[in-house]
Amino acid sequence: MFLRPVNAAAIIELCVRPWFASVTHLYLHDLQITDAVAMALLDSPHTGRLRVLQFRASELSPATERVFWSRFPVPS
Repeated sequence: MFLRPVNAAAIIELCVRPWFASVTHLYLHDLQITDAVAMALLDSPHTGRLRVLQFRASELSPATERVFWSRFPVPS
């Protein structure tokens, strides 16, 4: 799923939508991930099939960063 333009509020809203569980690839090239977005993705019961997550940059706290990158690792 390509989302352009996109903002943090839109991603947080998507995370609560049941149909979001069918998304396997999420491309957010215009978005800078914040702790709020990261936690919405991590806490969502609908991101279990998400395999590819791309975004512009991140502004994560060290604690959120550790958890986020363990769940959504950078592809090698």
